[in-house]
Amino acid sequence: MLFKMNYKKIYAAFIVVSFCVTCSFAQQTKKPTKKVQLSKEQISSIKKEAAEYYKSENYKSALELYKQLQESVPDDGEFNYRLGVCYLNTNVNKKAAAEYLVKAAASKDAPKDVNLHLGRALLILEELDDAADTYEKYKIDNHGKVNPKVNLENQVEWCYHARDLKKTPIEVTFTNLGKLVNSINNDYRPVCNLIGDRIYFSSNRKGNTGAIVDGYGELISDGYFTSKDTGFAKAKNLGPSINDMYYDEPLHLNTNGDRLLLYKEGGSAASPLYTAELNGKSFNKAVPVLKFPAGKIEGASMSSDGKTIYFSADLKGGKGGKDIWKTTLNDKGVWSEPKNLGDGINTKYDEVNPWLFFDDQTLFFASEGHNSMGGFDIFMSTQPDAAMEWSKAANLGYPLNNTDDNKYFSLTADGKTGFIAASTENGIGELDLIKFVTAKPIIQTSRVVTKIILQKPDGTPARDALCLLIKNDTGENIGLYKANSATGIMMAYLAPGNYKLKVKGVKSGRLDEDFTITGNEKDLQYIRTIKLNPLIKDKK
Repeated sequence: MLFKMNYKKIYAAFIVVSFCVTCSFAQQTKKPTKKVQLSKEQISSIKKEAAEYYKSENYKSALELYKQLQESVPDDGEFNYRLGVCYLNTNVNKKAAAEYLVKAAASKDAPKDVNLHLGRALLILEELDDAADTYEKYKIDNHGKVNPKVNLENQVEWCYHARDLKKTPIEVTFTNLGKLVNSINNDYRPVCNLIGDRIYFSSNRKGNTGAIVDGYGELISDGYFTSKDTGFAKAKNLGPSINDMYYDEPLHLNTNGDRLLLYKEGGSAASPLYTAELNGKSFNKAVPVLKFPAGKIEGASMSSDGKTIYFSADLKGGKGGKDIWKTTLNDKGVWSEPKNLGDGINTKYDEVNPWLFFDDQTLFFASEGHNSMGGFDIFMSTQPDAAMEWSKAANLGYPLNNTDDNKYFSLTADGKTGFIAASTENGIGELDLIKFVTAKPIIQTSRVVTKIILQKPDGTPARDALCLLIKNDTGENIGLYKANSATGIMMAYLAPGNYKLKVKGVKSGRLDEDFTITGNEKDLQYIRTIKLNPLIKDKK
């Protein structure tokens, strides 16, 4: 035999890790109930029910049943195998999978793909050498005839990429947003505003609209938000203007914080993408992005002017799998045919969840390709000029990325503080929202957070003010902004230069004001309060 896998050695190597992980995860779950020995009749009945869930890929429901079966028959190869696969395909505790898959691999008549799953489980535990060896064992067992759809060579590459990235870790701290924000289920897709004091996100927690459980055993998602004062406040549902009986997920927020891009699926959804405009402290009814040129997408982001959408989809003419594309709104209000973002970003594997930074020049996304260290990693690409190609994607580094899937990311204007969704050993639930702060900026920028507080002549908020921002040096129209209808605040993210602000409010007043951004402002923030001039009534 060319290759012999020592499962006892592997089991011994990770049993200590597995014990620590199990203890840590036990802190976030209820006290274990007393084991009940099942009768043969009960085993037969539960096995049948579990198999139905497993076949339909409802791994979350199947997991609970296979746990019961495995506890009653600990050495059963099928029960161990399927329990391990269930752990790998949920966010309950992926690190628990290896223990059961090792037992399954050592059993008589082990499934032919057991080492494929075991390799992934060992990679998640960061047992990199054992993971690579196990993938090789899978290849040998199948006489080199491996289904291309499993992307075996790429999975082996993950092991070597992980080894390389771990040699040069980045300095970063992580903070769980806590029980006021996170639930015992999945909380994901964090979408932050410019300064990071408000986060919109998706959650499939108890209390969602309709309380519908989908075919995968998950409550259908709703959109939520949390705001920060001294700490992040209790998460609140975005309400019926955003959420309905089906899937609702916030995707992106513009610089001014008053336009939210949303994903919707199911029911009477007229498009995969919707937008909602902020009206004071709440959003107006979400409206569909009509005639959007793609049906099924996985993540999207919108430029500051609302005229370009970046999205992930498996479309004809792509590089392979799901790619990142863009579409642009023309003067007639029609979205262009999708354009692939090219080799710098897309690979023959999947790229999903594009998130455009506030500078409109930096794109973050998740990819299984490039030099991912396991599953999806977060990457960054830049396009300083629209005439240029997007730069070659750069991995954000370990431990911001790890050997599990890293798919959700947003970053505040300081370039160092951001938010991810991750399954952690001491977490609140399955996927939790996590704040991170890097020692060095992910993005080097001289842009300045510009906060203009607009007031009427009497000092009250100019709630109806429309603001046209022009760069004096070039005459470029930066954008048309609405002052917040509750606070009168306008937010922008500006490069150094001289600007003109032209403000008009039907009831608030008018103003033309020049100001300068130097790039040397303290904390790269420019805050200014401006009183509008009184309206001059026309003489009759």
